[in-house]
Amino acid sequence: FLLVRSFDKMLVVSVLVYLQGGLSSPTLPSYLLVVLVSGLLLGGRTSYLFVVMSTLIITYFSLEEQFSQLPLPWYVSNAGTRWLGIVSALLVLAVLLQLALKNLTESLVNAQQSQVRYERLFDSAPIMYVVTRWQNDVPVIVHCNQRFLQMLGYTREDVLTRPLADFYAPESRAKISSIRREQT
Repeated sequence: FLLVRSFDKMLVVSVLVYLQGGLSSPTLPSYLLVVLVSGLLLGGRTSYLFVVMSTLIITYFSLEEQFSQLPLPWYVSNAGTRWLGIVSALLVLAVLLQLALKNLTESLVNAQQSQVRYERLFDSAPIMYVVTRWQNDVPVIVHCNQRFLQMLGYTREDVLTRPLADFYAPESRAKISSIRREQT
């Protein structure tokens, strides 16, 4: 959605640049600024697409200018038209920034909702789940679900930051240690 709206703005600014005389237009710096900011806001493959599109448009302008096919500029170059070009570019940038902010806000809300769903599924799972992190060459518990706590009879505070091996039977600990030694 943001991509379509951004291309729409890029097309409008391209037409303005074309109508005002192509590469010698006072709106060309504004055009380049809009393309740069749009590419940065959209990021990834889209920014490459913006670079390719703007390169094609600039190449078209340069070919048109070389063969004198551009229409006569409809503006009178003065401080007023330069001001109008700057204000137009700033308005387009403001719209792009607003669209990007809206897109980022929606993405953040979706990510938070996904995190809540994941945490509910994780915590209410009918089997024991444990998340560990390696610390001093030992897996240490950083998160566990409610089933793990119920089955073993511990509180969350008792479990977190303890080595996972503390919750294995002694014979299982020995077997895990031997497997670990074989891997190194």
